[in-house]
Amino acid sequence: MSLNLIEPELEVEQISHRAVSGVMILTLRKFALKAVSYLGSIFLARLLLPEIFGVFAIVSFIINFFAFFSDVGLGAALIQKKDRLTAKDLAVTFTLQQILVVTVVIIIYLFAPWFNSRYDLGPQGIWLIRIFSISLFLTSLKTIPSILLERKLQFNRLIWPEVVEVVSFQILVVGLAWYGFGIWSLIIGLLFRSFLGLIVLYWIAPWRPAFALDLTIAKKLVSFGVPFQLNGFIATIKDAVMPIFVGAVSGSAAVGYLNWAVTFSKLPILFMSDVFRVTFPTYARIQHDKILLKKAIEKTIRFTNLFLFPAVFLLAALAQPIVTIIFTSKWQPALTAFYIHLLGILIVGITNTFMDSLWALGRTKIAVKLLILFTVINWATSVPLVYLFGFNGAVIGSVIVLYVSLPLTWYYIYQIVPVSVISQIWPAFTASLIAGLIAWQLNFFATDLFKLFLIAGLSGISYLSFLFLLDRRQLLTDIRWIWGIIKHP
Repeated sequence: MSLNLIEPELEVEQISHRAVSGVMILTLRKFALKAVSYLGSIFLARLLLPEIFGVFAIVSFIINFFAFFSDVGLGAALIQKKDRLTAKDLAVTFTLQQILVVTVVIIIYLFAPWFNSRYDLGPQGIWLIRIFSISLFLTSLKTIPSILLERKLQFNRLIWPEVVEVVSFQILVVGLAWYGFGIWSLIIGLLFRSFLGLIVLYWIAPWRPAFALDLTIAKKLVSFGVPFQLNGFIATIKDAVMPIFVGAVSGSAAVGYLNWAVTFSKLPILFMSDVFRVTFPTYARIQHDKILLKKAIEKTIRFTNLFLFPAVFLLAALAQPIVTIIFTSKWQPALTAFYIHLLGILIVGITNTFMDSLWALGRTKIAVKLLILFTVINWATSVPLVYLFGFNGAVIGSVIVLYVSLPLTWYYIYQIVPVSVISQIWPAFTASLIAGLIAWQLNFFATDLFKLFLIAGLSGISYLSFLFLLDRRQLLTDIRWIWGIIKHP
């Protein structure tokens, strides 16, 4: 491949259309795949003990921690780059990433015995960590084809590797757990998923791996990539209270309960990561147009919370029968943490949009400073709270951080573009609160799965009805706008 430019320039109208269609495609895909994932998780929650989930959460944290050093944000740097990409940009990125990932896998292999003894992961712990680390290498091979699709906002093609990964993972893991493979069902399933996703991605977005070294290109990539990766690294340190500190103080069972509470309280934001996959390159492309950028951020906040608010209130109202009917009573100890974390999820749609916007707009110094502050607050509050309230204290600390982050991120975004928030969210919040109260009044009736779904469905209909009454004009405008995008992609 020559060193010529390898991507076309996109017009503002193309960016708008592809961004909207990308959000719709990824959101629909996310709901479908999360339905499969949560169904698989329900089976696993019934088949496996909380201790197994706790061990897997600790091992996952160790691997994900080292994953930050195997990438240093090189992929994000290519996505955020204002200029068009060249083949040499890709080759340099790929070369640097492979050097890093091989180094990291070797380090993990050597230090696996230490981690195993520190967290008492059992006789299999060393090889759990070592085999899991192979996933880092498989993931690194997917970076360049994914970037090429994301730069072009071609999310309709990017969904297929993830479809294959999720479906294959759930089928294999549940099957292996059924046959008694325990923790190994999760490890084997993860590696198999990564391998299949890699094959499918290269099939739909062929790219021949190439190696090159260029100091100038490398410096430009690292200048954005390292602060961006520092974002994830600091966020991981911030959230390490749960798997690392709680695991050391309260044991793997407590981590298992926490993992369950956090995982299922995040159901309302299951589409948030995919929204950011669209908004990150979109905001980066339109950052020069403040009026368009303001509208884009406000639309993100509005549409995100149209789904998030009702999901939070309905989950809170129906949590008790959901646990009793679906997950069995062994997960009852995690309910308090579940409720507490939902309180924080309520504002994640706003805070995440603001933080993601800062990164997409290249305001890396502000974002890093905020993340460092949030990390300090999380550890300063969570450590004493864990000693006072057990594993629930870790969740309380994380919620405190979220409510501190809201005014701070809002302030910094407002300095760039005067974003309006309250006008975008109050109708959905009010309608969701009413629907949640209705569900709470009816939850005594949820004595079996059919009645549980019936109450959830009636509450959902009540939400849509009240939303239409409160925000009829804007809803009709949004529907016409989205329909125009669909008719003229």
